Amino acid sequence: MWYVLDADPEAQLIAGFNQPMTQERYLQAMDEGTLMDFLNRESVSPGDVFFIPAGRIHTIGRGILLAEIQQSSDVTYRIYDFDRRDAEGNLRELHTGQAVAALDYQHYPQYKDRVAEETNVFQTLVESPFFTVQRLSLDTRHTVSEQTLDSFEILLAVKGSLTVQSDQGRYVLTAGEALLMPACVEHYSLNPKGPARLLRAFIR
Repeated sequence: MWYVLDADPEAQLIAGFNQPMTQERYLQAMDEGTLMDFLNRESVSPGDVFFIPAGRIHTIGRGILLAEIQQSSDVTYRIYDFDRRDAEGNLRELHTGQAVAALDYQHYPQYKDRVAEETNVFQTLVESPFFTVQRLSLDTRHTVSEQTLDSFEILLAVKGSLTVQSDQGRYVLTAGEALLMPACVEHYSLNPKGPARLLRAFIR
């Protein structure tokens, strides 16, 4: 999933198709060089959420800073590279053949989500079979007790600064820094220095 942290006024990204597709239409568009005409473009602003399941075509445009949380995977199929060339003038390798069987050709009515921000409460942004991502905007001390959560947690500060205190130690996070909280930690506290915001990711 993507959580947009900052974006230029005209920034866009691509997620999914803008109309129903088939394997045949996809291959025809690749042959004719018209694939970009079939891709769904989204204007973005801070706080936008995009869930990118396996098989969904996607790419990040210029002028966007985002946090990406994903299931561990080392497979990426590059199907278009905007005709960019390396230092020797060569086009990068594409994986058109492999992608044919992996792509989700369905068109969805909505690709972007946005959750109205609340303060001092965890808000679920994405809940999938593989992981959950929550947002916490806080302006006062917050205590977390998770005796029933059998998972590590990743805390990513995305705004301001806060102190994380547990029986494992004390850590200060500023925007852009992350902390891996072991599953054995059942209680911890978050103490912001002014308004702060973090993302929390864990597995079920």
